[in-house]
Amino acid sequence: MPFLKKKYNENNLFLEFLCMKVAILHEMLVKLGGAEKVVENFMKLFPEADIFTLIYDEKKCGKIFPKSKISPQVWDLWTQKIYNFT
Repeated sequence: MPFLKKKYNENNLFLEFLCMKVAILHEMLVKLGGAEKVVENFMKLFPEADIFTLIYDEKKCGKIFPKSKISPQVWDLWTQKIYNFT
């Protein structure tokens, strides 16, 4: 690749890509639709990635998006608390 500096080659770049930390962001996981299918495919590409969301419904999305993959920060958000209340 011509835009890379000489100290990098394609193999090193690929290894750096594999070592990157990845986060998957989605505004809300409360139903299974087309956007959630895209998130599911990103999960398959990056199985180590955590999912960050404002609202999560385990009853509706827990089979595809297990609670263990959802960032624990979501449980403290006011958006999640309001969703749980309703």
